[in-house]
Amino acid sequence: MYHKKPVEITSKVTKRPYLKIMEKIRMKLFERLREKLGEEHPDSGIHQALRDRQIEESIKKLMKEDRLRLLDDQRQPVYVDQIALAAEQSEQQLPAKEELTTTVNVTAGQVDYHKTGTTLDVHDFDMQMLEREVLDHMRKNQTKPSE
Repeated sequence: MYHKKPVEITSKVTKRPYLKIMEKIRMKLFERLREKLGEEHPDSGIHQALRDRQIEESIKKLMKEDRLRLLDDQRQPVYVDQIALAAEQSEQQLPAKEELTTTVNVTAGQVDYHKTGTTLDVHDFDMQMLEREVLDHMRKNQTKPSE
């Protein structure tokens, strides 16, 4: 009788929760801004503006003050600890490139940052402020509306 050897499968991922959560929040803000600003503003201009250091600091401030949250299907806040960590990170605190490629074993219960059931919770006033900042950034960088 032939006995097969058991196979052990492991996965490795890059551990950058604060970068992933910032990207998720940027994606949700982009979707909301695209709805508000309409077709006259190019998607690339909105993306570029959301990556601007000053706008990112505004986003982080809202995150620190719990005025920008991600909610699940039951309208309960999710990723609270990860959002707090991401809000505290600055460009100087980001790990070196070598550290970003360090791998860790995937464990059960790891946070799924690609979960699609989350919605962005931000007050209208704060969203209007971000919208003005994005529009100002696009004007300063001569991102013209599409014709």
